[in-house]
Amino acid sequence: MKKQYIVGVIAGVAVLAVATTAIASAHSLFGFGKSNVGASEDTAALLNMTPDELATELESKTLPELLDEKGVTHQQLYELRQTERLAWQAEILGITVDELRQQLEGKTFAQLLDEKGISHTQFQTLRRERMQAEAKEHLQQLVDDGTITQEQMQMRLDRMQERDGNGMGGRGLGAGMGMHGSL
Repeated sequence: MKKQYIVGVIAGVAVLAVATTAIASAHSLFGFGKSNVGASEDTAALLNMTPDELATELESKTLPELLDEKGVTHQQLYELRQTERLAWQAEILGITVDELRQQLEGKTFAQLLDEKGISHTQFQTLRRERMQAEAKEHLQQLVDDGTITQEQMQMRLDRMQERDGNGMGGRGLGAGMGMHGSL
């Protein structure tokens, strides 16, 4: 009897986890947003769509399906992602993308950070602050659109802050905070 109870509890927790993940994924904090919100706009432009049209299409299709449907090449997507990466790196360093490109000639971003005397801790702090600001902006847009409530926004921000406070750097178990992570 005790064994059945434990199995039932585990199954219930698993169902709850899957449902929570599905809901969170629908409102992915770092989906195709600006590193993510900007990426959404850039991705939409690459597909010759508005961000709203892209969001509507993503309700029934995956991004790879849309890219194939629109004939976007791997090279085009790679170049878009490279531009996005350079933009956030330049923002963290407080310089323009063109200045960053010049400074990166023959160097890696890591070498550039070392040259500028930016420690790992400083870089992670700058990165985390940027991600938190973007998350708040994205969540506020979801509130403004009526997708989530102000209370849900605050719960997500609190959870993100708690993860940061635990030394997890905004990362939890599972997919993480990459392109498909969710909070």
